[in-house]
Amino acid sequence: MEKWKRRWMGQDAGGVVGRERGLLQKDEEEEEEVEEKEEVEEKEKEEKEKEKEDEDEEENEDEIREDWVKKESGKVVTPSVYSSLSSVYLSLSSIYSSLTSVYFSLSSIYSSLTSVYLSLSSPLAFPLLWLSFSSIHLSSGSPSHPPFPSLLSTFSFPGGRLLRYHHGGRMGITRLPQHSSPNTPPPGTPDPEVAKSIICGINLRYNK
Repeated sequence: MEKWKRRWMGQDAGGVVGRERGLLQKDEEEEEEVEEKEEVEEKEKEEKEKEKEDEDEEENEDEIREDWVKKESGKVVTPSVYSSLSSVYLSLSSIYSSLTSVYFSLSSIYSSLTSVYLSLSSPLAFPLLWLSFSSIHLSSGSPSHPPFPSLLSTFSFPGGRLLRYHHGGRMGITRLPQHSSPNTPPPGTPDPEVAKSIICGINLRYNK
C-alpha cells in the first residue's frame, strides 16, 4: 500500500513537476521563437538599410562619374584649338569694326553731299557762293572802265554790288563800291533783274 502510495505521490509529484517543466519549456520555446523572429526582422531591416546605402552609393558614384565625364569632356578642347578660336574671334571683331568705320565715313560723306545739294537747291545759293568767292578772287575796276567786256550777272549787297563776269576765257567776280553809278540801288535794295536771272538761269549782258 505504501509502495503504491509512494508511487502515486511520486507520479503525482512528477506530473506537477513535469507540467511545470513543460510550461517552462513552452515559454522558453516561445521566447526563442520571438527572439528568432526579432533577429530575422532585424536582419531584414539591416539588409534593407544596407541595400539602400548601396543604392545611395551607386547613385553617388553615378553622379561623380557624370561630373568627371563633364569635366573631362570640357578638357577635350586643347589650348591650340582655343587659341585658334580666339584668333578667329578677334579677326571677325576687327572686320566688324572696320566695316563700322567705313559705314560711318560713308554716312558722313552722304550727309555732306546732302547739305551741299540742299544749299545749292535753295534760291540764295548762288548769291551766297558769290559772297564767299569774293574774298578769294576780287578784281579792281571802276564804273566807267570795267575790267570785263561781258557781264554775266550782278548781286546787290549793303557794301556795293558783286559783278560776275567772263573775260578772256576766264570767269571772275569783282566788287563795285557803293553808289558807283546812278543806276546802282541803295544798300539792301533787292535787284529784281538779278533775282529773275538767278531763278530762271538767265545770263544778263552788261551794256555800257
